[in-house]
Amino acid sequence: MTRPDRLYTRKVILASMSYLKAKLIDDIIKDSGYSRATVWNMIGELREEGIVHIGGWKKRMHFGSDTLRCGAPHAMYMRGKGPDVPRPPQLSKTEIQRAFRARARAAKQVREGTRAFSNILAQLGASE
Repeated sequence: MTRPDRLYTRKVILASMSYLKAKLIDDIIKDSGYSRATVWNMIGELREEGIVHIGGWKKRMHFGSDTLRCGAPHAMYMRGKGPDVPRPPQLSKTEIQRAFRARARAAKQVREGTRAFSNILAQLGASE
């Protein structure tokens, strides 16, 4: 990449970021139109220079086969100087297992409720 292109890329990426609201890397990619690798490299350079910092962390939602799950936290970047917000602590194995069991119980209740409802509908349809 030539020097003027690099400066232009830098301006576009900075223009897609805000001083007031932190953004996920995916949002910066979408707003700037550049590839993931280009944005990651530029964010790294801007962080080294102190122009951009981590303004927060957000857990991303992932859709499993039948449940909604939280994944690992992802950094949210902000323009301006400032200290990086520390990464939140990881969940313990006990907390992960507790959340898994709660999701499994909820899914089972939904399946049982659906079966009961379809049985009622079948009885109503058979009685008419």
